[in-house]
Amino acid sequence: MSLAPLRKARLWDSMARKVITLGGFSILLCLALIMGFLILETLPLLKSGSYDLIGPIAAPGKSSPTVYVGSDPNGQQAYWLDRSGHLNVGNLTSQGVAEIHTRISLNPATDSVGKGEAPVPLMEVRPIQQDLFLLVWGDGTLTCERLHFKRPGSDEVMDPSFQRERQFELATDLAWPDHHNWGVGGWFEDALTAAFPLVEGRILLGRWPLSARQGPNELPLHRPPPLKPERAEGHLAVHHLNRHGEVTALAVSRNGARLYVGSGTGWLSVWDLEDLNAPRLLTEEQVIAGGDAIQALDLIFGDLSVMIGDASGGISVWGYVPQRRGGLVNLHSFDSFGEPVARMTAFPSTKLFLAQSDRGGMRLFHLTSAKTLFEMNAPATLTELFAGADGHSLQAMDEQGSFWFWRFSLDHPEITFRTLWRSVLYEGYPESDFVWQSSSAANDFQPKMSLVPLLFGTLKGASYGLLFALPIAVLTALYVSHLMHPKWRQFIRPAIELMAALPTVVIGFFASVWLAPLVADHLIGMGLVVLVLPWLIGLGILLLLRSKRGVTGREFLWGIPLFGISTWLAFALGTQVERIFFDSEFKLWLFEHFRMIPDQRNSVLVAFALGFATIPLVFSITEEALRNVPRSLTAAAFALGSSRWQTLRYVVLPQAFPGILAAALIGFGRAIGETMIFLIVSGNTPILSASIFNGMRALTANIVIEIPEAPVGSSLYRVLFLSASLLLAITFLVNTLAEVVRARLYKRYEL
Repeated sequence: MSLAPLRKARLWDSMARKVITLGGFSILLCLALIMGFLILETLPLLKSGSYDLIGPIAAPGKSSPTVYVGSDPNGQQAYWLDRSGHLNVGNLTSQGVAEIHTRISLNPATDSVGKGEAPVPLMEVRPIQQDLFLLVWGDGTLTCERLHFKRPGSDEVMDPSFQRERQFELATDLAWPDHHNWGVGGWFEDALTAAFPLVEGRILLGRWPLSARQGPNELPLHRPPPLKPERAEGHLAVHHLNRHGEVTALAVSRNGARLYVGSGTGWLSVWDLEDLNAPRLLTEEQVIAGGDAIQALDLIFGDLSVMIGDASGGISVWGYVPQRRGGLVNLHSFDSFGEPVARMTAFPSTKLFLAQSDRGGMRLFHLTSAKTLFEMNAPATLTELFAGADGHSLQAMDEQGSFWFWRFSLDHPEITFRTLWRSVLYEGYPESDFVWQSSSAANDFQPKMSLVPLLFGTLKGASYGLLFALPIAVLTALYVSHLMHPKWRQFIRPAIELMAALPTVVIGFFASVWLAPLVADHLIGMGLVVLVLPWLIGLGILLLLRSKRGVTGREFLWGIPLFGISTWLAFALGTQVERIFFDSEFKLWLFEHFRMIPDQRNSVLVAFALGFATIPLVFSITEEALRNVPRSLTAAAFALGSSRWQTLRYVVLPQAFPGILAAALIGFGRAIGETMIFLIVSGNTPILSASIFNGMRALTANIVIEIPEAPVGSSLYRVLFLSASLLLAITFLVNTLAEVVRARLYKRYEL
């Protein structure tokens, strides 16, 4: 006998073994590479950031003390305003300002050729917008100046341009306080609102019209401002708005609608400035325990929160929330300096703010994460702090008149374990909550990226889907494997398994277009189907058991019309029940008694669609587990006189239970990883509600929705990759657990 066929068979077996092994390792390698890529994209969330310090820089040609200092958006040019009213612009290098290439007088008392009245001193400079500044002069004049650097974002040196918007006049016979914190401004559309503290707790309020002229009215800095700038007639009013001692700090919202007043006894009051003649007190509260004075006060970008520094070194952030009783909500409290807070500044376009103590300690905070990003000591005795227009730089002046520039590299300061997994008190919210809201139409929006509602929505949808699919799939598998006639089994089993080939986008579309309106209009009828159908099937089984024919394997043929009859009967009864007991307004009754508003895209719809997509998988695994029960066990049960029902209940089901459990776990993992059904049917509302009448947003659908709009490298981009890593880890653990259970099943029945 020739051994060639045997050698050939062994060769093919060896090649098949190697190919299959290589394929298995390739799958594991691909899985490891995918997980590695997701982790690499997520790791930048753990970076702490860094900063660079440039200084001291002595401004060349400086002839008078500096009042304000800043830099262009690219950090390549520095500009500063001195006491004489001159605006200076120079190139900024790591060694300092190389040279002044532009110097021009903004003093309203000096004409373009240097003649006229004696110049008045510049007292205060307050930024109103990114390129709009309010200048307060010693004679009571206010000027609104626009300094704009063209070609933002370019690596080339920008060309600055200057424009005077308006000039206002203040009363000069008022008694001004001695401290420097005496002027703030707010701007919205075409009006400027400002508040100035006077002596004896009085406050001067002013509002002037303002037009934002652009285009041909802009003047390059090498040209002088107009000789006679346009003056605006405004409205002035003096009020006694502080009932708790001396006014120590003021802040006006950007839209000029609210005034925040801090006192020397720790009280903060919020006023409505819609009518300057009659400001309306919105709320007041003693925000500093012990009555320490409010030393510094400023509004964080967005004007929904105010940061407060007190005389004992405490730092806190408060928000005005009209929905909450009392109005003021303490958003966060930070570690105390242990010494008085000297000054605070908020960064534009971000939720960053910085505080400095009397002895030079400096801390950079982020509002959303309530995290102290940096803690550093001032390199000199600083007299002023100014946040950069780019939102990530800081300018300061020391008592010697030198400049200091900080450039912060902050990748994702708003993302921490707390903001992802714990309840956070956001601006404008009366209490802490788990919220996912990654974007908004407003640029002062506070991103909210809690993964809790997304994970909850994923588990909720998968659980409801499995709750619908598991009984149907298990009972169908039990019937097909042991009760159905073999003639029908060879057609029914492949038909059910072919259901898995139906695209889930088609299932979702069908559920959204046809099933959603049906469920929304017949809520009670859908509930009665769950009650009526089991009763009718139970009645049919009882009649079957009492009949002489017994089990024939064709019972499903009369089960189909029974299902149609029970559905029609349930819907008919639902209409009558709603008319008799709920006055034909079941949804209104739900709202009045339980404050529940059923959504058309709700959990019931998700359960139907997701269950329909999961049934083939659960059925196939369960049916295999039932068929793998050794025939010797069932034959022994029949030999002992057990009926078919007794054999199934006491022999087959207990032995197949590990396989059924594995089918349930794999089906759960399949439901967790579903995308299109969640995307189309769930409504995509990221809320924490276990109600079957509400929708949800799953991790998979959230990735599909958000990733096209997420800038590469942004916090949203990184968090989406984190959610993908979480999703992969969950499905991997669930499927691994299912495989372990199946392995135990095979080992248990190994004979």
